[in-house]
Amino acid sequence: MTDDLKSCVEFHGHICPGLIYGYRVAKEAMKLMNLNRSVDEEVVAICENDSCAVDALQVMLGTVAGKGNLIIKNFGKNAYTVLSRFKRQGLQIFPQDALRLHG
Repeated sequence: MTDDLKSCVEFHGHICPGLIYGYRVAKEAMKLMNLNRSVDEEVVAICENDSCAVDALQVMLGTVAGKGNLIIKNFGKNAYTVLSRFKRQGLQIFPQDALRLHG
């Protein structure tokens, strides 16, 4: 298990499929958009559910509700949008792994 995945498990409390999915979403977004973990509010995550995956996005992307860069719209959909305010780019990730890069 990688160190960053261990950090996600420690934050979430246990390992589960939802956490792994969120971890993979975050890793893919970071790779495709060439992102680092957000120090302040430069990366935004919009989650269309309140599943375990959201915890992995918080850890990996540095997004939290208190800073306003973690937005949860609980539509019950397994869909995530990651935005870079500096790059003016966005990436939508859906369960079918259909990725859309905007910017």
